Amino acid sequence: MYKNLVKKFSLLLITLGGMSLLATSAHAFSVSYQSVVDSHSTIPKGQGDFIRFGAPYLHRSNVVFRGYGKNGQQGVYAIMYGNFFVIADTHTAIPDGESNFTSFGESNAPKMNPQQRYSYNTPSIGNVIVAFLGEGSNSQRGVYLYRNRKLQFVADTTTLVPNGEGDFDHFGTPFVNKRTIDFLGFGDNGQQGLYQFQNGELQMLYNTQTNIPAGKGTFTKFINPIFTEDMVAFQGFGPYSQQGIYAKIGDDLVKVANQETSVPGKEKSFVDFYRPSLQGKAVAFRAENKHSEGIYLYQKDKLTTIVDMNSDIPNGAGHFTKVYSPTYSFGSVVFLGKGEHNQQGVYVWHAGKLYKVIDNKDQLHGMKVKSLQLGAVSMSYRNVLFAVSFDNGVKALYMAKLKF
Repeated sequence: MYKNLVKKFSLLLITLGGMSLLATSAHAFSVSYQSVVDSHSTIPKGQGDFIRFGAPYLHRSNVVFRGYGKNGQQGVYAIMYGNFFVIADTHTAIPDGESNFTSFGESNAPKMNPQQRYSYNTPSIGNVIVAFLGEGSNSQRGVYLYRNRKLQFVADTTTLVPNGEGDFDHFGTPFVNKRTIDFLGFGDNGQQGLYQFQNGELQMLYNTQTNIPAGKGTFTKFINPIFTEDMVAFQGFGPYSQQGIYAKIGDDLVKVANQETSVPGKEKSFVDFYRPSLQGKAVAFRAENKHSEGIYLYQKDKLTTIVDMNSDIPNGAGHFTKVYSPTYSFGSVVFLGKGEHNQQGVYVWHAGKLYKVIDNKDQLHGMKVKSLQLGAVSMSYRNVLFAVSFDNGVKALYMAKLKF
């Protein structure tokens, strides 16, 4: 059950002729906070309290995350319609496998920076379904589904790769979609692709035989896919050092941006790309050029800058120096941002304006915020889910409810 904590404020900054004015209109921004779970929360069907949390995933007000306790306890836990329960832990038998789970998606995470690794191979949640990665003894690895209080096998290392050769070797984050479970899968000899599980059948969506839209040849690598509402966006690579963000919008796979795409309002082109976010026909993504970085929104064949290194930090000092982890939801983009002098916070873009959700100058429940993190999907409607570490050592997941 949520631990209720409410802190409200209203603040709208309007820049006029270089001056900042405090607005008290009916359109002021407000945010309230709820504690979802913390390191004083008892582990469901476990022993003692949680000691840390993996990246959380949000759908409406439903939450799923990896949780860890003392003596090697770990598992996948969900809060669904106010009920807090374990999906699977190391006492859970592997469906169609041998013995019990030993871990949940961390064993095959590649080397990457801490922020990327944090949101890698997370479980996902929908209205009544959870999908997650699990490992067991003897190199067992697979994708599993929780539905109607039962666990179900989706695919593992004994499953044939559709339109490929041999069996899967390992998997990326599985996403709960309307009627499907979608995931990135890998096989022998460099095989990889995006796959979909529906009604007990597994099919290939895109693989290394798929032509690159507005590019040369076929894809050689996929990373950071995001699936929602029968759509998909991902970071794709190809021969001749090609890379970009690509998305299935409608019935077509299209280029969102690649290294030949100009940064909005600038003569420079993009150089590197990172995890996208997708909803409907809009895609948000982080990208870098030779001298800067930012978060951008692709919608109706147009690119818009959400935030870059020239953007003022809301309720902070100076400009952003780093931005991470965008999630797009119903016209808003939430992201993690950093600035000089150890500034760090969660911020949201809405209707062309930036607002602070929370930063490391704030207190929650009387505790000073030390650091903040966002998962792969951290916003749903007007809810924002974030992880927070406090100066006193407490770790927690919080929900922020936004009102514009």
